[in-house]
Amino acid sequence: MVSSFQLGLYLSLAQLAGIGSQPLLGFLSDKYGRKSVLAPGLLCLSFSFLGLYLVPFGWPFITVILAMGIFLFPMMAILLAGAMDLVEPQVQATTVSLVFGSAILLAGLSPAIAGIIADALGIKSTFLWAAGITLATSITAFITQWERSN
Repeated sequence: MVSSFQLGLYLSLAQLAGIGSQPLLGFLSDKYGRKSVLAPGLLCLSFSFLGLYLVPFGWPFITVILAMGIFLFPMMAILLAGAMDLVEPQVQATTVSLVFGSAILLAGLSPAIAGIIADALGIKSTFLWAAGITLATSITAFITQWERSN
C-alpha cells in the first residue's frame, strides 16, 4: 500500500514524463504520420499498465510509472491531430467534440467498472482493465486504414 504522498509523487512523475515526451511524440507524428506514433504508443501504454500490475513497488514501479506517463498524456493530442487529418475542415469542431465526448464517456464509466473489478479481484487488478482497454484501442489503431482528407 502506498501513502497519499507517494501516490501524489508517482502521479507527478507520470505527468512530468508526459510533459517531456509530448513535444517529441508530436514531432514524430508530424514527421512519420499519426498512426505510426499513435498505434505503437498505445501498445506501449498498454504494456505499462500491465507492468503496474506485475512489478513490485519501489524502483521497478517508478520506472513503469515514468514509461506510462511518457505515453499516457501525449496520446489524446496525437489522436485529435489524427482525427483532424481524416476529416474535412467544415466538420473538425464536430469531430473534436465526438472524440472528446467518447473519451469522457469511457473515462466516466471506467472508475465504476474498475471499482467492481477491485471489489471482486483486488485493487491491483484494475491495471489489467486499463491494459485491456488500451490494448483494444491499439489493435484498432493498427488495423484501421487511415487516409488523409484533401
